[in-house]
Amino acid sequence: MSENHKLAVDPYLLCFQTPCESADQINGFIDRLLGWSSLSRNKDMHVLVSDKTRIALIDDGDYPEQHNLRAAMRAFNYDAADPETVCRVLQNILDTTPSLEEYLGVEDVLIDETKTKINPNFLCDRLTGKKKRAFIEMLAILSLFRVVIDPENIKAMYVTSATRQDNFCENLDVTVEIELHDCSIVNGKLSQPLPIGLQDQIPFMWSYNGLMQHLGICAIWQEADSAEYAIEAIELSIRELASSGLDESGRRAYRLGNYFLESAKQWGFFNRTDYAMLLVESCARIVLDAPKNPIKPFRVSSTSSEQRVRSDDGALAFRTHLSKSGVGFRLMLWQLPDDTIEFANVGDKDELIIL
Repeated sequence: MSENHKLAVDPYLLCFQTPCESADQINGFIDRLLGWSSLSRNKDMHVLVSDKTRIALIDDGDYPEQHNLRAAMRAFNYDAADPETVCRVLQNILDTTPSLEEYLGVEDVLIDETKTKINPNFLCDRLTGKKKRAFIEMLAILSLFRVVIDPENIKAMYVTSATRQDNFCENLDVTVEIELHDCSIVNGKLSQPLPIGLQDQIPFMWSYNGLMQHLGICAIWQEADSAEYAIEAIELSIRELASSGLDESGRRAYRLGNYFLESAKQWGFFNRTDYAMLLVESCARIVLDAPKNPIKPFRVSSTSSEQRVRSDDGALAFRTHLSKSGVGFRLMLWQLPDDTIEFANVGDKDELIIL
């Protein structure tokens, strides 16, 4: 399996919703197609579309047929592109894009819908008919591959969509909780007995530009053999969050502790891109005073209510969750008397040490 980035396409991206409501809707649809078309030709990126998505678009009547596009373009006097060319671009993407199931070696999955949780839930609510089921099964296949089949070697796997909700930053993690009852694996067999409770956090990209900026952060972080590079990655994440509308007025000074990078490497934050982005964005959000998860005092001991204080400078100890599922990583940090944040170390949910 190549260690290049893998990008699974959300059904919503390829869906041309009818009736069309504006020329902006047409323009946005075309812009997205052009962006992902160029991305699909990127040798460092594997763009994948599930077979269920292809079928669902046709069965639900949401595949952008020429006559639908032509009618919408005429209704809004849209002449920046012709429907034949647009449909040709889309068909070329589908013809040249590998099947998600074939690429990952998972042909089919059977899940318990009553025990399925996707958060944020609007990702499912905006989809109707067979597209919704195709989306959930796509997430199930991705989670099965990431969590069970190849948890160690997978470098980067994302989902991309074409819409955005207010109050969400450019990129986010989709939390997936699914109970898998059966599946068809092409090669080999599962290492765990069925049913399997899958819990995963999959990076979700809203736009081509957002993904490109995300990959820039990843590239810098992978070279972070010094605090200078790590800070550069955090700064780029801060700019990304600010450009998506997060308020910068509460920004605080920060620095990296002597053991921050060492502990990040120890816990695999340089081996998996999803872990890396989780850590970098969490640091950026804390700097902007908009943490992803609550920041709580780091106590003297598990049985004490007293907050730990560093003896040499009076800094206060804090902790916050990086992830709550799986290993349950934590980030430990110090707040110095002048309000500067010092990122100390990372560890699992049982970590009782701040360095």
